[in-house]
Amino acid sequence: MKKYLKILLTLCLTLTYNFNKQAEAKTFLRIVDYPYSVYPLPGGLNNAYVINSNSPEIVKTEGILLSTFPKDRKSFPNAHLEQTVEGDFDIFSHHILVKSDANNIYQGIMLKNPTNKTIKLNIMASSTYLTGPNAPFIKLENYLQNNNGNVYAGPGDRVSQDILRNKNYYNKSFVEIKPNQSFMLMNEKIFIAPLATINGKTTMFKLNSDG
Repeated sequence: MKKYLKILLTLCLTLTYNFNKQAEAKTFLRIVDYPYSVYPLPGGLNNAYVINSNSPEIVKTEGILLSTFPKDRKSFPNAHLEQTVEGDFDIFSHHILVKSDANNIYQGIMLKNPTNKTIKLNIMASSTYLTGPNAPFIKLENYLQNNNGNVYAGPGDRVSQDILRNKNYYNKSFVEIKPNQSFMLMNEKIFIAPLATINGKTTMFKLNSDG
């Protein structure tokens, strides 16, 4: 299907009357039509549950950022969503550390098997990067070849490219969690370099649980 993109161009003409007068500019409006084609993207949405930890984005102290654990017998019941997940689900996290708050902090992901049977957790893909030095925000050219995912502008960009390519930084394709036991899926350090004032970490896991 052909569409037409209308671009407004402003053309400026400078007219010089004499050596003592300043140049005067006149502006004319012109519409230029460029034909282009629109194609649908491949793939589509799925029904996977996504656990998204991004608020507060800036971490100032230790504590729970997000929890799907039950509310009962918790010091702060309202901090827990009381939501179990099984089958396909994703975990996404992006948080920032500012030097005035702390120089180093660890971010962890804790899983719990609340059932009476051993659960197998398949790690379909995973990726995590610090903004510095792993994936700084930079300006890229308008068009670049990126067949291998080596071109990126920021941690979210780099993480998403790894996930699309089914990469797995975790080095394990699955783990087993025993009945009523907890498992530390991630425990990664967010640090600020000596001359820097801020740093962030972006993480994503694509997981599947059989219970």
